[in-house]
Amino acid sequence: MNQMKSNRKIYWWLGGILLVLIAAVLIKGKSKPKGEEVELARVERRTIQEKVSASGRVYPRTEVKVSSDVSGEVVELYVEEGDTVKAGQLLAKIDPEAYVSAVERGAASVNTAKAQSANARSAIEQARAQKEQIEAQLANQRDLHRRNEELRKEKVISEVEFEQSLATLRGLEANMRAAEASIRSAQESTRGRNSV
Repeated sequence: MNQMKSNRKIYWWLGGILLVLIAAVLIKGKSKPKGEEVELARVERRTIQEKVSASGRVYPRTEVKVSSDVSGEVVELYVEEGDTVKAGQLLAKIDPEAYVSAVERGAASVNTAKAQSANARSAIEQARAQKEQIEAQLANQRDLHRRNEELRKEKVISEVEFEQSLATLRGLEANMRAAEASIRSAQESTRGRNSV
């Protein structure tokens, strides 16, 4: 009896496994993919429209960089986006006020420099003329002083007159050195302005 009970258990187990296998096959059969769903239509002549969407970047065949020689505020624009333009065509007008003002300031600076240069040349000429005048006075005073030396030896003039003659001669020599220094200074000033 024991053996019979044991055989029954085996049959029950085998039957249960068989039922599970059959259920699995049925479930699997029902879950098969149905395929791609398609739309059917009758055959007829018509235009087919293809639509493709894609993402990406559009690059031009020729890329041209547009720039101005000067910077500033654009006051007039002569073209619009997408217009065809040619090389050298005027595209925009930049506010000229700042540049006109800079040109005027530059012209004023040039005129000032020219005036200063003319004044410096005039100062040089004036210093040269003063030097020539002092040279003439100095030559005259040297001749006068030599005569006074002779007259002093002959006791014709007093010592005070001789000393005055010598002081005048030394004063004119000092004036000559000052005139030469003025000429050099004016020339250096002119060179400094010309190199700027």
